[in-house]
Amino acid sequence: MKFKIRTLAFFLIAVFSLQPAMSFGNDSLETVQLTLVITSADEINLTAVKQVEKGIDSFEAIGQLVAMEAKETDWGPQIMSLGGVKAIGNTFWALYVNGSMSMVGAKDVILLTDTFVRLNLETFTPMAAIALFAGFIFLKRYMAVIAVVVTMLLTDYFAFGYLSPEWFASKSMWVVYLALLFPIVFKNYLQKKLGLFRVASAALASSTVFFVATNFAVWAFTPMYEKTWAGLALCYTMAIPFFQNTIAGDLIWSGIIFGTYYLLSSYSNLRVLKQKNSLIYSSN
Repeated sequence: MKFKIRTLAFFLIAVFSLQPAMSFGNDSLETVQLTLVITSADEINLTAVKQVEKGIDSFEAIGQLVAMEAKETDWGPQIMSLGGVKAIGNTFWALYVNGSMSMVGAKDVILLTDTFVRLNLETFTPMAAIALFAGFIFLKRYMAVIAVVVTMLLTDYFAFGYLSPEWFASKSMWVVYLALLFPIVFKNYLQKKLGLFRVASAALASSTVFFVATNFAVWAFTPMYEKTWAGLALCYTMAIPFFQNTIAGDLIWSGIIFGTYYLLSSYSNLRVLKQKNSLIYSSN
């Protein structure tokens, strides 16, 4: 009996002596703050702030904050539903990290510092198509640049509700803006002979430049990938699914915008499109 009591005493002493060490291990776990905002139809559906384990990916962290459904693809999980709101048809959940659109999926965004994540239910963006048309329709390139930059700033302001100094200090954001200005270079190409092939080829080239430039910025200016050739190749590989959406969006919106222009210039009596002036290009 004494032996059993003595054994139990030693066991309890051992357990209680280990408890501080175990508690210390939990307390020493490094965490970062995740601020998550989910929006759809320009309305905020959810806002949440939580301390999460440092080093986990944003996909896992988002799953800790909101009910989420995803499907597996060759490139990793694709978010299909958040909080019961599903991406259907030509809509998709766009991922923004610290104010910039992510060129990789949520599984590849590693949380190493306090991070602001926004998931917005979007359709294909018309920004590159707007830049392509602005370069075509304005006589002076600087007019097209001003129109596109103002449009991008207004879009970002209303999308995020603010434009902070950190926004303009982001190297990745500068690359995004410059890449979206690139379609303006096709001004003379389109004005020389406007047609379906020229619009489609210019849109495809714009998509390619955006893909190459913005993903290079992700590799160069963020800690997501190793600064090696292998890391660069992995960065581009993981972004291929987003490239498909970019191409589809640019082609569809370019077709809509230039198609509308063709109909108005051919079958309407809008004088601004038919008479030569110092601002708007006219083929007449």
